[in-house]
Amino acid sequence: MFELILNQPLQPADGYNIENQINRTINVSGGHEIVLLAQNEMSQFPGIDLVHFTRDALREVWASNCHITTKYLATLWWGNVNFRIFNRVFSARSMDRLQDISVVLEERLAVLSYAIDRVTLSDVFMRMLLPNGELKVPYVGPAFFTKILQFYVAAHQRDDQVLLPIIADQWLMKALYCEMTDAGSGLRDDIFVIGPNGISLQDIPESYFIYVEWFNHRCQGYNVTPWEMEGRLFRNPVVANYYNQLVANVMQQHQQEQIVVNVNPVPQNQAVFLKVYDKAGRNYGKTFQIMNNHWTLPHNTPHVYVEWLGQTYEAANRTYSGKGNTLRGKSTIKELINRNHWQPGDAFSCEFIVLQDAHVYRILGRQ
Repeated sequence: MFELILNQPLQPADGYNIENQINRTINVSGGHEIVLLAQNEMSQFPGIDLVHFTRDALREVWASNCHITTKYLATLWWGNVNFRIFNRVFSARSMDRLQDISVVLEERLAVLSYAIDRVTLSDVFMRMLLPNGELKVPYVGPAFFTKILQFYVAAHQRDDQVLLPIIADQWLMKALYCEMTDAGSGLRDDIFVIGPNGISLQDIPESYFIYVEWFNHRCQGYNVTPWEMEGRLFRNPVVANYYNQLVANVMQQHQQEQIVVNVNPVPQNQAVFLKVYDKAGRNYGKTFQIMNNHWTLPHNTPHVYVEWLGQTYEAANRTYSGKGNTLRGKSTIKELINRNHWQPGDAFSCEFIVLQDAHVYRILGRQ
C-alpha cells in the first residue's frame, strides 16, 4: 500500500483551526496558568497561523524554546481531542498533573532524541500509559501520547539513524497493517488486534517498538523519510478504503467464530440500508433509521455501532433493543452525520455484522 500512496501527488499539509480549542480549554480548565501561557506563546510564535495549524508548524513549536507544557497542549489541540472527553483531558486536575510532570517529561523525552531502542522506548511508553505512570496525564491515551513522542523526536533527532516514533492512532495502525499484509510479514498478527472498535496494538509496549522499527525500516526501503511517509498516510482516505477491503475476510472469519444465532438472518450479499432521519421531530437530521429493520432482528446485544472509514460510532442501546429501528441517543451518531455533512433523507447501504456482544452497521456507500 505504501507504493500506492507514494504514487499519489504530494498534497499540501492540511491545517486545522485550533483557536476554538484554545478558547474552550481556557474555559474548561478555569483559566489554568499553563493554558494561558500556551495561548500567549502560540499567539506570539512567528509565522504560526492558528487558523491553519499544520503538522510542520507543530514540529516548529516542538523545536522552539516554548515551554514543554505549551508543546504538549499544542499537540493535543492539533490532534483534535474527541469532544466526549475534552472536558476531562483539559480539566484543571489534568492541567495540574501536566504541570507537575513537565520537568521530568522533558528529561525522559530528551533520551529518545539520542537513541531509540526497545528498552528506552518501552520505558517512556509505559510511564505515559499506566494509570500511576510517572508521565501519565489523565485521559491521554496512546493515540495522543505517541504524538508527543513523535514530534519531540522529529524536532530533536540527532541523526537519521535514530528511529522516528510513529503515532499509534487508527490511521497509522491501519496503514501499517495493510503494508505488513502486502509484504507478507509474519509480525502483523503479533502486534495488531482487530475488533468491532477498530484496530489496536497488543502486548504493548513490545508491539509498539516493533511497529516503530518496522515502519522506519520499510520507509528506508522506499527511500522516503518516515516523517514524509507518515504525513502522506495520516488521515488519507485511501488508507481507510484499502484497509476496509483488506480486512473484510478477516472480519468475516472473526464473525463466523463469534456469531450469535439470529432467527432472521440478513440474506446473503444483501445490504441493510440506513437513512438520515427526515421526519419532523427531535430525531430530524441526527439519527439513522434502519430501513429494512426485519433483516437485523432480534436486537439483543449490549452494544451497537455504525462503522465508517474504519472508525466506529456507538449508538444508545436503549433505542435499539427489542424492535427499535433507529440508531441514535449518543453524540457520536450525530457527530458522524454532521462531520460528513450528510442531510436528512440521505441513504446508505451497509454490511450488517453480528458479533458475540455487538451489532455493527458498516457503511459501504451512499445510495
